[in-house]
Amino acid sequence: MPKITLTLTEQFSDLRSNEVAYKLTIENHGASAINLLTISPRIPEGVKLLSVIDPSLEAVKSKYSKLCSELTALVNDHLLSYSQELRKKHVQITNEYLDDVLGGRLGLAGYILKRFRGYYLKSLEQSQAYSESFFYIIENSSHANDALSFFKEDDLNTKNVLEIFKAKLKQLTELESIMENDPTASSLATIEPDSIFAITYVLEFPRSLIDSKRYNIDIEAVYTEYGKSEKNVGAATTSLIISPKPYILTLIAILGSLLGVLLKVAIEPTSRDSPYFYQSTLHTLVGSVGISAVILAIIFYNVYEFTDIGKNIKINIGWRSALLIGALCGLLGDRILSAIQSFLNP
Repeated sequence: MPKITLTLTEQFSDLRSNEVAYKLTIENHGASAINLLTISPRIPEGVKLLSVIDPSLEAVKSKYSKLCSELTALVNDHLLSYSQELRKKHVQITNEYLDDVLGGRLGLAGYILKRFRGYYLKSLEQSQAYSESFFYIIENSSHANDALSFFKEDDLNTKNVLEIFKAKLKQLTELESIMENDPTASSLATIEPDSIFAITYVLEFPRSLIDSKRYNIDIEAVYTEYGKSEKNVGAATTSLIISPKPYILTLIAILGSLLGVLLKVAIEPTSRDSPYFYQSTLHTLVGSVGISAVILAIIFYNVYEFTDIGKNIKINIGWRSALLIGALCGLLGDRILSAIQSFLNP
């Protein structure tokens, strides 16, 4: 039985970024080579696979999949160009989607509310799935041969498109023949003993509004030992935390800084006993003290993990940390400014 290890490691990334790169490493510890048949990322709903970085994936199977995609694009472009019924259907789907998202009594305010609640993305995915049901998908040469019936041999306007389609169909048929005669040709890669295969996936994760969100990523690989037909399955798993929407957290930090200023004013005995307490408090909030607290909160919350305090005190990026740091900037704003001034002017 082949002995391999699958390792999934996160590449260098920003803690606040929602785009993360993961490197999958497959190492063969056995005595014989293995043929890597498929690699299937199991990603959560809403996560997008932006790109796959691997210059070595030039196997027959990759070329075969690419040809199928190109043939699918050719036939669907032809259908949309020559079928008024299909064009009307796509326009109808688009109009229904826009009415669903932008419609309603609230107008633009309703659209913004739906966007915050994630309704916009869900409606878009449903609309795309419905629209794709009117496309013809080519997965093999048999499907491509059936798609030839959509073209007219005597139509001069599509003569060049038909010739390109037939040429690509011929390439697809030749690749199928190679894959049937040589099973190893259909593998993504052949990993020799004590060798390593690596591939990098770049993923984009949706953010929540105010709380961090944890995701689990699984990548499954199917492989066979060289010269054998028995399939084996291996998997690598990891998890990560994606920070919430940054502008929401910044607004919470600003609110926290103002609350910190209010708390600082409220605990000062002289301020509480003053007959002009409310007027002086309002003046403090809109004056230099409040403005400096807001600016400090914006700066410190967005860079605190790079400071010594952030490195020593591990605080998750979320609404609680935003509120805490904002409040501290309001309470200790004068001390922070004094420390900065002494640092700049030793």
